Amino acid sequence: MTYRTRERATRIFLASLLESDLTISELQQLSDDLLTSPAFVSNLTMLLKEVADRLADPRQGKAEAVHDNFSDAARSIMSEIQRRRLSKSAVMNMIGQVSREKARHTFPKGLPLRHLVEEFVSQASQAEVENLLSLLGRGGPGDAYLQGILKRS
Repeated sequence: MTYRTRERATRIFLASLLESDLTISELQQLSDDLLTSPAFVSNLTMLLKEVADRLADPRQGKAEAVHDNFSDAARSIMSEIQRRRLSKSAVMNMIGQVSREKARHTFPKGLPLRHLVEEFVSQASQAEVENLLSLLGRGGPGDAYLQGILKRS
Protein backbone atom coordinates (compact mmCIF):
# COMPACT_ATOMS: atom_id res chain seq x y z
CA MET A 1 0.00 0.00 0.00
CA THR A 2 1.34 3.41 -0.89
CA TYR A 3 1.81 6.12 1.69
CA ARG A 4 -0.92 8.25 0.11
CA THR A 5 -3.43 5.39 0.12
CA ARG A 6 -2.58 4.55 3.73
CA GLU A 7 -3.07 8.18 4.77
CA ARG A 8 -6.37 8.42 2.90
CA ALA A 9 -7.63 5.14 4.39
CA THR A 10 -6.68 6.34 7.87
CA ARG A 11 -8.55 9.63 7.40
CA ILE A 12 -11.64 7.84 6.08
CA PHE A 13 -11.53 5.27 8.90
CA LEU A 14 -11.25 7.98 11.55
CA ALA A 15 -13.96 10.10 9.93
CA SER A 16 -16.30 7.11 9.88
CA LEU A 17 -15.66 6.44 13.55
CA LEU A 18 -16.22 10.09 14.45
CA GLU A 19 -19.47 10.21 12.45
CA SER A 20 -20.72 7.03 14.13
CA ASP A 21 -22.89 7.04 17.22
CA LEU A 22 -20.09 5.61 19.39
CA THR A 23 -19.59 7.46 22.65
CA ILE A 24 -16.23 8.90 23.71
CA SER A 25 -15.89 6.05 26.18
CA GLU A 26 -16.55 3.47 23.45
CA LEU A 27 -14.02 5.14 21.16
CA GLN A 28 -11.45 4.99 23.98
CA GLN A 29 -12.23 1.29 24.52
CA LEU A 30 -11.85 0.68 20.80
CA SER A 31 -8.45 2.39 20.73
CA ASP A 32 -7.35 0.35 23.75
CA ASP A 33 -8.45 -2.88 22.06
CA LEU A 34 -6.63 -1.93 18.86
CA LEU A 35 -3.45 -1.42 20.89
CA THR A 36 -3.69 -4.41 23.20
CA SER A 37 -5.83 -7.13 21.61
CA PRO A 38 -4.16 -9.05 18.79
CA ALA A 39 -7.32 -11.20 18.42
CA PHE A 40 -9.47 -8.09 17.88
CA VAL A 41 -7.03 -6.63 15.35
CA SER A 42 -6.81 -9.97 13.54
CA ASN A 43 -10.61 -10.29 13.41
CA LEU A 44 -10.99 -6.72 12.12
CA THR A 45 -8.31 -7.36 9.49
CA MET A 46 -9.98 -10.59 8.33
CA LEU A 47 -13.37 -8.85 8.06
CA LEU A 48 -11.86 -6.02 6.02
CA LYS A 49 -10.12 -8.52 3.74
CA GLU A 50 -13.37 -10.45 3.27
CA VAL A 51 -15.31 -7.31 2.35
CA ALA A 52 -12.57 -6.19 -0.07
CA ASP A 53 -12.51 -9.63 -1.71
CA ARG A 54 -16.29 -9.62 -2.11
CA LEU A 55 -16.20 -6.15 -3.67
CA ALA A 56 -13.44 -7.22 -6.05
CA ASP A 57 -15.30 -10.40 -7.10
CA PRO A 58 -16.54 -9.78 -10.66
CA ARG A 59 -19.47 -12.16 -10.13
CA GLN A 60 -20.76 -9.86 -7.40
CA GLY A 61 -20.43 -6.74 -9.55
CA LYS A 62 -20.31 -4.55 -6.48
CA ALA A 63 -16.90 -2.97 -7.01
CA GLU A 64 -17.97 -1.63 -10.39
CA ALA A 65 -21.23 -0.31 -8.95
CA VAL A 66 -19.42 1.54 -6.16
CA HIS A 67 -16.98 3.03 -8.69
CA ASP A 68 -19.84 4.02 -10.98
CA ASN A 69 -21.56 5.87 -8.12
CA PHE A 70 -18.42 7.93 -7.59
CA SER A 71 -18.11 8.55 -11.31
CA ASP A 72 -21.76 9.57 -11.60
CA ALA A 73 -21.46 12.00 -8.70
CA ALA A 74 -18.21 13.43 -10.09
CA ARG A 75 -19.80 13.76 -13.52
CA SER A 76 -22.83 15.57 -12.06
CA ILE A 77 -20.61 17.95 -10.12
CA MET A 78 -18.37 18.63 -13.15
CA SER A 79 -21.44 19.20 -15.31
CA GLU A 80 -22.75 21.85 -12.91
CA ILE A 81 -19.31 23.46 -12.64
CA GLN A 82 -19.01 23.67 -16.42
CA ARG A 83 -22.60 24.85 -16.85
CA ARG A 84 -22.02 27.70 -14.43
CA ARG A 85 -18.44 28.27 -15.69
CA LEU A 86 -16.98 28.27 -12.20
CA SER A 87 -13.30 28.77 -11.52
CA LYS A 88 -11.23 26.32 -9.52
CA SER A 89 -11.06 28.78 -6.62
CA ALA A 90 -14.87 29.12 -6.63
CA VAL A 91 -15.19 25.33 -6.50
CA MET A 92 -12.66 25.18 -3.64
CA ASN A 93 -14.71 27.81 -1.78
CA MET A 94 -17.84 25.69 -2.24
CA ILE A 95 -16.02 22.57 -1.05
CA GLY A 96 -14.91 24.64 1.95
CA GLN A 97 -18.54 25.50 2.69
CA VAL A 98 -19.46 21.82 2.54
CA SER A 99 -16.39 20.57 4.45
CA ARG A 100 -13.73 22.95 5.72
CA GLU A 101 -11.42 20.05 6.61
CA LYS A 102 -11.38 18.66 3.07
CA ALA A 103 -10.80 22.07 1.51
CA ARG A 104 -7.85 22.83 3.77
CA HIS A 105 -5.94 19.57 4.08
CA THR A 106 -6.82 17.05 1.42
CA PHE A 107 -6.15 18.45 -2.03
CA PRO A 108 -2.75 19.38 -3.45
CA LYS A 109 -2.55 22.89 -4.92
CA GLY A 110 -1.68 21.88 -8.50
CA LEU A 111 -4.44 19.29 -8.87
CA PRO A 112 -6.55 19.82 -12.03
CA LEU A 113 -10.21 20.63 -11.41
CA ARG A 114 -11.48 17.28 -12.71
CA HIS A 115 -9.09 15.38 -10.40
CA LEU A 116 -10.00 17.64 -7.50
CA VAL A 117 -13.68 16.79 -7.98
CA GLU A 118 -12.91 13.07 -8.26
CA GLU A 119 -10.79 13.21 -5.08
CA PHE A 120 -13.52 15.09 -3.24
CA VAL A 121 -16.16 12.56 -4.28
CA SER A 122 -13.96 9.61 -3.29
CA GLN A 123 -13.23 11.05 0.16
CA ALA A 124 -16.49 12.81 0.98
CA SER A 125 -19.50 11.32 2.65
CA GLN A 126 -22.70 10.97 0.63
CA ALA A 127 -24.15 13.92 2.57
CA GLU A 128 -21.17 16.13 1.66
CA VAL A 129 -21.50 15.22 -2.02
CA GLU A 130 -25.23 15.98 -1.93
CA ASN A 131 -24.56 19.27 -0.13
CA LEU A 132 -22.06 20.28 -2.82
CA LEU A 133 -24.53 19.38 -5.57
CA SER A 134 -27.19 21.39 -3.78
CA LEU A 135 -24.82 24.32 -3.41
CA LEU A 136 -23.92 24.11 -7.10
CA GLY A 137 -27.61 24.05 -7.99
CA ARG A 138 -28.28 27.22 -6.05
CA GLY A 139 -27.82 30.37 -8.05
CA GLY A 140 -28.51 34.02 -7.63
CA PRO A 141 -31.96 35.60 -7.29
CA GLY A 142 -32.56 35.33 -11.04
CA ASP A 143 -32.07 31.58 -10.92
CA ALA A 144 -34.48 31.19 -8.03
CA TYR A 145 -37.03 33.20 -9.95
CA LEU A 146 -36.66 31.03 -13.04
CA GLN A 147 -36.84 27.87 -10.94
CA GLY A 148 -40.10 29.11 -9.43
CA ILE A 149 -41.55 29.67 -12.89
CA LEU A 150 -40.45 26.22 -14.00
CA LYS A 151 -42.02 24.61 -10.93
CA ARG A 152 -45.40 26.16 -11.79
CA SER A 153 -45.31 24.77 -15.33
